[in-house]
Amino acid sequence: MQNSFNYEFGGEYHGVPGEKGFYDFVKTWVYGTQGYMDSGHLADYAGGEPVTDEMIDVAEAVLNEGIGIVPDYVDRIDSFVEKDYRAQNPIYDEDGKIDHWEDITFDLNEYKPGTTHINNIYDINGYTFYGFSDSDSKYPDILGYSSKTNKIMLGDSCSSYEDLMDYLSSKEKSRKQNNLNSLNEFANFVENNLSTTGNFIVKTSKNSFRESMSAGIPKTKHTAYPNSTKLSPRDKQYMGKTDSTIGRGI
Repeated sequence: MQNSFNYEFGGEYHGVPGEKGFYDFVKTWVYGTQGYMDSGHLADYAGGEPVTDEMIDVAEAVLNEGIGIVPDYVDRIDSFVEKDYRAQNPIYDEDGKIDHWEDITFDLNEYKPGTTHINNIYDINGYTFYGFSDSDSKYPDILGYSSKTNKIMLGDSCSSYEDLMDYLSSKEKSRKQNNLNSLNEFANFVENNLSTTGNFIVKTSKNSFRESMSAGIPKTKHTAYPNSTKLSPRDKQYMGKTDSTIGRGI
């Protein structure tokens, strides 16, 4: 989605650049997102559970740190569903010209990177197959690219899956350390405010005391859209509630 926003839409959506434009772009173009992106919960078909720290870390890794595990020119994704798309390979004649296209929609072994063409109900011209999102899945998502020019211009450089895992591991370690620091602060508070009878000596207001008591349970507040270094320059005046026009398409 980020690649499509940057290189197909020029880093803006409906004239709005940067974070707000990308947020609105995703809400419009990814099916079913309008109802739950602002709420911080997954869609009902995904269980309706709250978005996890790991999910946010993954988005942060890609959008903030540039740890994308596919090249920048890969800008298409399809679910493995017959009604939405079909996949075809070119069949050549003796002169090396395309004679016809062979349908391979349900034969995963016949998908060829850089050769297989995908047609779906959204792309008039279709796109070229890049690879599967999960090689172990029976019905993996299909990744592709709409511009061969972008493929040449942007190149195949990208981060690895191991890079992403390393980043997620470092985030988790940092989170655990922050929790430990908070618990240590709370323990010090308790130790410094106990009387000989074992009761708290509250020298501040009840509200301040209550805040101190909750110091051991930090609740990170995530913004609706992460800061980005790969997108267009951030324009904070656009950050806020999503426009009422979002969800109506282009």
